[in-house]
Amino acid sequence: MYAIIALIPIIVALVLMAGLNMSAPKSLAISLIVSIVIALAIWKMKVVTVAAYGILGLLGAIEVFFIIYGAILF
Repeated sequence: MYAIIALIPIIVALVLMAGLNMSAPKSLAISLIVSIVIALAIWKMKVVTVAAYGILGLLGAIEVFFIIYGAILF
């Protein structure tokens, strides 16, 4: 059951981008909000924990950005 619930944000992003032809930033922002709501409501995570994992994901994305940026320029 939890595996199906975990797929909901991914399905939302795919439906918004492919089905409704919405831009990626808008659809992924909506998917992020859905993920946060699921984490808080269904898995009963603390707000601090959700925020910490959000920051961790942001830092991971920045790391990948720097790797790709460095590979393109140098």
